[in-house]
Amino acid sequence: MRFDGANILWIDDDSIVSAFADDSGYRKMSIKDLEQRLSDEMVVPARLLTLTYPFDEKTEPTLLFPEGGTVRKR
Repeated sequence: MRFDGANILWIDDDSIVSAFADDSGYRKMSIKDLEQRLSDEMVVPARLLTLTYPFDEKTEPTLLFPEGGTVRKR
């Protein structure tokens, strides 16, 4: 994930594994869930957050987010 050209995805090694995670190390999320998480963690109102995806959003794909991952500006 990039914001102004910089990688904003951080993986915390000491994080607690979520009950929603599977054995792959990733948490399955919908686009809506990902956008809400990004909004919360970046402290940007969802209505002002614009995301660009390399796929058609209308297909409603399941996204994989790294377990223990957070987003923040570096």
